[in-house]
Amino acid sequence: MKADHVLLHDGHEGGPAEPPARAGSVTLRADADGPADNQAMLDPANQSLSEALNILLKLIYLGVFVLCIVYAFSGLRRVQENERGVRLLFGKVVDGDLSPGLQYGPPFPFGEVVRVGQSVEEVHVRKPFWPYIQGDTRADDPNAPVDQSVDKLTPTQSLKPDQGGSGSLITGDGNIVHARWKVQYKRANASTFAANMLPEQERQMVMAAVERGAVRACAQTSIDSVLSANQGSLASIAKQVAQDTLDKAESGIVIESLSMTEVTPPLWVRKSFQNVQSAVAKKQQEEERASTDASATLNQAAGDAAPYLVAQIDEYEKAIATNDQAKGDAILEGMRRVMSGEPVDFGGTSRRASGEVTSMIADAGAYRAEVVSAAKSTLARFQVMNEQFNQNPMLMLQREWGGAVNTFTSRRTISQMFLPPGRSGDLVQVLINQDPTLARDIEREVNEEQGRRAQQRQLQRQKNEGIKTEVRQEMSGE
Repeated sequence: MKADHVLLHDGHEGGPAEPPARAGSVTLRADADGPADNQAMLDPANQSLSEALNILLKLIYLGVFVLCIVYAFSGLRRVQENERGVRLLFGKVVDGDLSPGLQYGPPFPFGEVVRVGQSVEEVHVRKPFWPYIQGDTRADDPNAPVDQSVDKLTPTQSLKPDQGGSGSLITGDGNIVHARWKVQYKRANASTFAANMLPEQERQMVMAAVERGAVRACAQTSIDSVLSANQGSLASIAKQVAQDTLDKAESGIVIESLSMTEVTPPLWVRKSFQNVQSAVAKKQQEEERASTDASATLNQAAGDAAPYLVAQIDEYEKAIATNDQAKGDAILEGMRRVMSGEPVDFGGTSRRASGEVTSMIADAGAYRAEVVSAAKSTLARFQVMNEQFNQNPMLMLQREWGGAVNTFTSRRTISQMFLPPGRSGDLVQVLINQDPTLARDIEREVNEEQGRRAQQRQLQRQKNEGIKTEVRQEMSGE
């Protein structure tokens, strides 16, 4: 505030008298551009700013609230069907076997839900125990390019570990062998796996355990067993050692299967080993064939009673060697009854002879009866002829001679020529060709007879082959 005008009136002594004036006054007037006008103008702006700040603060509160909710729900994890979940709180396992589905865990950094796969994984151990291959990049990656076949590798007299390969295994008998392995495993204990294993080191851990198992297993096995087709015991030992190694490391991994995919002796002597293996395989094949043929022959000869008869034959030979005639006769009688078709108890099972032995016994019995019957018939005919000869010798001789001539001349292959009676000592020459019709009949008769005999032999051979086939099929079925 300031005064626009100040009027002062004062009198002085000794001076002329002045006219009286009215009393002094001060008039104050506000300036139009003063602070009052500025304050009036600033009030709406301050109010707007205040309202904007309030809205912004509310938005910040809302955003913080939303972020808190999102942070709280950030601990949700979906565990798939082929997985198991592990809930951690401050690094400690709270629940180690969460089932598949939506699972909640404390958000980071307080905790988390670790998902552990339960599917079967496969690892190939290719390079550690295999000959060096130039430019081999396959390693344990199944998707890498296929390396060179062992048949195409150049044999060398010595192994060179400094090449970055040329690994090998030492067998129990001090030989060297190369092998490749395949292991299938799964993470059986999710909490143990999550606590002690790093995912990026999982395959290396499994490979190291398998390598240890392979070394231990081969060190207990000869090279012949390692190279043989039956490697079940070797793989079983290697699997047990590898599993023990993983268990000691508390990995939570369980090996499902471990097998040797490839095996070869050192390349320098590989051909020699192959020759030996071929000879052994051929020997086994011949032994199996001989055993099969022996079983087929015994079954064809005596059927189910063949083992009993073989055992009885051995006992009979022992009885003969010890001069025990009574025991030998008893054994022979028992064998005769068995071969005649009577059942016998052998090994707790009732067995009955069948096959060729019963046929032979039956044929022998029939032949014996036939011989006896023929002998009796011949004896009876002789007795009748003897009686007739005693009564009239010439009549009996003429009748027998005529019957013999008729039998001989009745054959279709015999040609008869009738000559006129002549004097004794006359020479008769007959120069004619053989009757073509008769020759054809004779030839046809001979061919038919030969055909019948060949057919009988063929039927007998087919019968024998059929018996052998049935025996082999029964053995295969067992």
